[in-house]
Amino acid sequence: MRSGVAFAVILAMCACRKGPQPGKGEVPDSAIEARIERGDAGRSTLVAPKFQPIDLGRDEAEGVVVSDTTRVALRAKRGGYRVFHAVGDRLVPGPDLRPDWKTATLEVEARALYTANPDLHAAILAEGRRRGGDDALARLLARTVDLEDPAWKDAEAALSADARRLVKAEVRRALDPGAPPDALLGAVASVDLGEPVIVATLAPRIREVAKGRPVPHPRALGVMLRALARSRPEEAGRVACDVIAAGDPGGAGAMLDGALLAAAHAKARCADAVVKLLGDERCHPSFRCGPGGARIDPRAASDQTEPLCTGADLAPDVAREIGRPTPEVLKDDARWTERWALAALAAADAIPPAWITAHERRRYAIVQPKAPPCGEGRIGAPCRCDEATLRDQACRNDSSPVTVAFCRFEVDAKQKVIGGVTSASQGM
Repeated sequence: MRSGVAFAVILAMCACRKGPQPGKGEVPDSAIEARIERGDAGRSTLVAPKFQPIDLGRDEAEGVVVSDTTRVALRAKRGGYRVFHAVGDRLVPGPDLRPDWKTATLEVEARALYTANPDLHAAILAEGRRRGGDDALARLLARTVDLEDPAWKDAEAALSADARRLVKAEVRRALDPGAPPDALLGAVASVDLGEPVIVATLAPRIREVAKGRPVPHPRALGVMLRALARSRPEEAGRVACDVIAAGDPGGAGAMLDGALLAAAHAKARCADAVVKLLGDERCHPSFRCGPGGARIDPRAASDQTEPLCTGADLAPDVAREIGRPTPEVLKDDARWTERWALAALAAADAIPPAWITAHERRRYAIVQPKAPPCGEGRIGAPCRCDEATLRDQACRNDSSPVTVAFCRFEVDAKQKVIGGVTSASQGM
């Protein structure tokens, strides 16, 4: 038998039961009677009749339980509520802490629940229909349209013709200004963003959704910015500059990539905002180009001799990226924010002169002895430093001499030489 004391605070909410009707939903007539049991070693378990118990670990909840007929909400120790949704015989946790547990409905959290629980797809959709009938199921299907699987197809096939039309309408509605953003990712995956009626909504919808914190569905916004750039490049440039000027909200790299691409494509003039967004990244590896403008993997080893990318190097890559099919964009986790930022600056002929000079310094000839390695001899003695390190630090530092780790060296702008390499510290 579990040790400890059981705590329960139950908020009963009564709902009159209606008999099942075609296209209508029904919900239980009483609140879920949930409680938290405190066990050994500070662990807690969420317990409710007719549902599987849930191990909460040590730090999940303070002990306050609020429930209605379809949810249980725990007040988290770090603030907010963790909401569990009744799905079959399971209480399924929602994705995030909520400041107001009442806003965390099955419909609102459907996409996250669907993604996190592949074994419950059919049960989640069935639960939605049980509660709200065909209309509610149509809205759930709209929010998960890009995650289409056998369970989704079966549920959609069981709908009436009117409800199937509602699914399509709900998907398209996600692109309308003022609509909830929950179905936005599904919308960009399934709607032709080049339709004139859709194009007309893209700019205001992007501006609206991009203001959210955290930003809802940044991948969807990245797709929408590309689509707007294809149809209305100048308008896309203005919207992109506004998104860039708002700064990095965190976790929205896909949106920023789309905005920088749109700005580059339109040759939009918001260089100050782009430079501010980049911060101290003037020597980022993505600023360098291989033959034919090829991308340089920031994680790959390099001798740092590749040239700074030019606008001519970057423009074809920007055009290809703007035209990429939506499914590819949505599946791609790679981020090239720095490269697209440089492209935006280059397209507007606004790469800061100091950045150009820094990359010229990086490619100066290196003059140093073959041995010994810096750090092995006495301080001030000539030595050999890693060439990639010398080039990187010559780029990042405007002054001379430069000291990094065991190395001290000079950058001679007149002779275009990196040399005078000596030990900056005594080896052990």
